[in-house]
Amino acid sequence: MPVAILCILLASPLGNGEKGLDELLREHFLARSTAKRRSIQKKILSTDGLTTKALASTIRKLNLWEPQPAGEREIAVRLRRGQSSEKQVLVRIPQGYKPDKAWPLVITLHGRGQSARSMLQYTKKILSERVDEFIVAAPQDLGPIGFTEPGHVAARPRSLVNGLRRHFRIDSDRVYLIGYSLGSHNAWMATVMHSDCFAGVVPLATPLQVVGDTLIYEELLPNCRNTAILFCWGRQDTLGPDGQPHPQGGNAALNRHLSGVIDGLDFKRFAFVEYPDKDHFGIVPPPDKFSSLLDYQRRKLPKHVRQVYRLIEQSRAYWLASERLQGKPLPNDQLRIPVEPGEDPRIAQRKYIIAQLGLVEGRCKGRTIDLTTRRTGRVVLYLSDSLVDLDKPVRIIRNKRERFRGRIPRNARVMLEEAAQSWDFDRLFTARVVIPLAGKVKFGYPPDKKGRRAK
Repeated sequence: MPVAILCILLASPLGNGEKGLDELLREHFLARSTAKRRSIQKKILSTDGLTTKALASTIRKLNLWEPQPAGEREIAVRLRRGQSSEKQVLVRIPQGYKPDKAWPLVITLHGRGQSARSMLQYTKKILSERVDEFIVAAPQDLGPIGFTEPGHVAARPRSLVNGLRRHFRIDSDRVYLIGYSLGSHNAWMATVMHSDCFAGVVPLATPLQVVGDTLIYEELLPNCRNTAILFCWGRQDTLGPDGQPHPQGGNAALNRHLSGVIDGLDFKRFAFVEYPDKDHFGIVPPPDKFSSLLDYQRRKLPKHVRQVYRLIEQSRAYWLASERLQGKPLPNDQLRIPVEPGEDPRIAQRKYIIAQLGLVEGRCKGRTIDLTTRRTGRVVLYLSDSLVDLDKPVRIIRNKRERFRGRIPRNARVMLEEAAQSWDFDRLFTARVVIPLAGKVKFGYPPDKKGRRAK
């Protein structure tokens, strides 16, 4: 045997019984328990010469999914720990599906009294000749997803996307959300709370409905600034829940108001269509505008992100999140709002509601990250070189006070942990920074202090 070949065999991890990085990563992502995953993670982090760049490249090349036949079938997607958290989802797998490439995903949400099957059929119709370009997923009874629902309900849209990524090889930069009637409200709410999950959203017939009605639209809707939106409704949709003409104009009036607010916020990728001869039924997005939206890709790491939230489960936005809301959250029952003598009750209501909400906002310009927060304890930044050059010193400002200046260490464990939670392999983070209101800025995760870090 030539000497050169013998040396290669001896140097190979497989040559002495050790597993290669790709095999360890496959076991890591497919591990059925946190303990098992952490055990494998230690082996990965002990790999000689490991760098976050090499780790990211290997993760993106993994094929973790089994081939599946084309057609429609029902699957159970786990939204959180425990069997009771499983949600039944009707899925259409397109002709030609193979997990050797990532596929765009359309999630479609039905209205009250409707079904996943009827919404799937509707979605196939509007996708028309493009239907085999997408995996289509129709969950049964995902909502209602209200702004004042408990945390596990607020987390459902993100959990659903994460869960579907485990079943199919999804192009995470091309996930689209459609909703009709109650499903339209749920689509709006999912976008307000989890806009970084979606490239585009198509709400049909019904506006966003939140506590305070339209009073906090200007506060909440900027959360959606980086997502493409196509909103369609009928001008004749003027009836109230009792089936009688609504004195304020019903859905149609609310839809116009919401669209006017967004126009005032100068969204770059927002379009709306009001059909003059339609009411609440028979709304179909214009084929040209709909097809155009389906070609949009998610903005992975916008330089400016803003998230207003009620619970920490609603606070994640692209590359920042809150770990703690200061004080009690806005109640989920009847509000008792103080009104000063002579004060407009609606102004008092708006002021009160906004004061109870948290805010995390971040702007990245060059190597400076400027944070603005309200009612927020620890802020967590998830960073990569796509957002800021980690080879050079970075400055972090929070509420006009400099909190950090220096090099932010890359950390392979951050990439492994975040990717294992989301299976979003199109947006991998290499650093995690925790900025408290006071005290020392920290990096990575607490248990990682003695671990090896890839540079």
